[in-house]
Amino acid sequence: MLERDIALLVAVSAAAFTFIGYPLTRALAAGRAPAAQERINAYAMLASGLAMILVSAIELVPAALGAGIGAGEALLWLVGGMAIYFGIDKLLDGFSQGTPKIKRSALTVAIALSLHNLPEGAATVASEFAGLESALGTGAALALHNVPEGATIALVALAAGFTPRAAFWLVAISAAAEASGALTFWFAGASPEPQASAITLLVVAALMLAISLVELLPRAFRTLARDESQTFDK
Repeated sequence: MLERDIALLVAVSAAAFTFIGYPLTRALAAGRAPAAQERINAYAMLASGLAMILVSAIELVPAALGAGIGAGEALLWLVGGMAIYFGIDKLLDGFSQGTPKIKRSALTVAIALSLHNLPEGAATVASEFAGLESALGTGAALALHNVPEGATIALVALAAGFTPRAAFWLVAISAAAEASGALTFWFAGASPEPQASAITLLVVAALMLAISLVELLPRAFRTLARDESQTFDK
């Protein structure tokens, strides 16, 4: 087996680690009373929102800047990505009047993280050019990173009221996106365009920041504040 083939296998294996986050979330949700479940959902949204802010701030934006995009251009793409989020949100309002906004946000989380995974899968195979050890190290880092990523998608989906099966398929789509990025790069045999990858990371970061700050964190704080008020009244 060629080193490039081994790198592809490593990339697909790393993508599969996304699935580990799903049973972790199911374990949290099992056998809880409705009030306790609502509180767990609030903490899940809080944790997911904070995690997405941290990932955007310490991983996605720095990676985009490291790819050669200047700070001013990066800021423009971040603002543009947030504008895309609000545009999509307004557009969906007209087509999904009966769908709760939190469900739409959960879908946007899954889509954003799936888009983020496309260049990640390619990066593992591309790192083979620096040696097989580099591909193995990149794959291991992404595998660890994918566990909380899968958990984030599943937690937000379950908190939004999606069925466990639907949450599983959203996690599966994210894992498949990373694997498809690796396969596409493996078949093409060319390096991913740094500028395009950087712009993708910035737009995904903007989507994740907007979802966290506009939807997940406010909803989590409202739920926890209401629960605290009811406890105090008793």
